[in-house]
Amino acid sequence: MAVRLDLVAIRDALHSVQTAYPRINERLDAQRPPLLDEIVDNLIAGYALIDRFVADGVDLTAPGHSQGVLEVNHTVLYGPPDARSDNQLASLDASESYFYTKAESGIGDLIEYFAEQRFDDEWQEAAGIYVRMMATPQLFIEGNHRTGALLMSYLLMRRGRPPFVLTAENAYSYFTFSALLKGLKRRSLMMLWRRGGFQRDMVGLLQQESDQCFLVDGKAAAAST
Repeated sequence: MAVRLDLVAIRDALHSVQTAYPRINERLDAQRPPLLDEIVDNLIAGYALIDRFVADGVDLTAPGHSQGVLEVNHTVLYGPPDARSDNQLASLDASESYFYTKAESGIGDLIEYFAEQRFDDEWQEAAGIYVRMMATPQLFIEGNHRTGALLMSYLLMRRGRPPFVLTAENAYSYFTFSALLKGLKRRSLMMLWRRGGFQRDMVGLLQQESDQCFLVDGKAAAAST
């Protein structure tokens, strides 16, 4: 049976990040833009989207489902389709064009990567896709952090694991790690040399932050074990 998300618990965690965000941002080497309510709302819509994908058995890693991956990115940027304005259409079109035409960074590269890899478990799979999409050139024009968190969550959920959710406790480590990846070219010798270490570090973060409270009835299940 597929796990289902507790969107209220996820929203509460993201609100805690908003409260702590000025303090977290001060510690980062590169300051990040504000974590606005709109960003949180769109992230919640993104979690709802991957929740439906998992429940419906949609395999985003398989050929033919690239539109689903793109929709995750569109949702974190602009919310669900019924919330998007006509003024955002040009940005949506540019994002879609980049996604489908950039040979070194778009969906073709990602599908090829999945076809070539043999992951030991769901932790390695989730970490692997994040490392791949965050290195330069990134998978999308913008929204890669948020989309990456959702795609990792999707991969974990379809194997019965809780999602990865940004919290006040893990935000600094997550942003610092992501910035390090962004500074490396995905096909560089440095990335080839360090990719295994990056994936192990991300696996460690995912396992440490795996929390049943983000699943429906997760708190009760955790209390009974």
